[in-house]
Amino acid sequence: MPAIGVRYSHEGDYRSHGVIARLGYELSELTTLDAILNYKFDIIGQRGREGFRETLNTAFVSLGVTQVLSPQALGGVTFDSELLRGYQENPYRVEQHPRERNRYGLTGWGAYRFVDTKTSVRLEYTLGFGTWDLVGHSFDLRLTQRLLPSLEIQPEVRY
Repeated sequence: MPAIGVRYSHEGDYRSHGVIARLGYELSELTTLDAILNYKFDIIGQRGREGFRETLNTAFVSLGVTQVLSPQALGGVTFDSELLRGYQENPYRVEQHPRERNRYGLTGWGAYRFVDTKTSVRLEYTLGFGTWDLVGHSFDLRLTQRLLPSLEIQPEVRY
């Protein structure tokens, strides 16, 4: 199902404009592909400093596949790419960052639903890396408990 959206955020020292497009495609009854494209244009200022104006352009692309493994289990893999061009510093403290940055992430996840208890568990692992020579690993565990047909609680732990 395709979707398109726009966003706008405005603060005294910051404005952000964005557009997002999403497309899902069903390869079979058991496999789907997802694609997301998000573009943002930000204008950064500094309160109390007239004439300070910087910009940041960000392009985000995400491609993922989800596979039904059993009637209660799903799994998937996602690749994310974010290309940042422009001002990437905090305007209120002295920093000197390069004006170009590419960030990438590769995520694998699995989810299982316990039908009798209406409980779901999801575990995911993400490897993040990019052009600033930073590498990150994160583990995410979510437990979802349905209380009513339209009410769930979802504690989450990320390391």
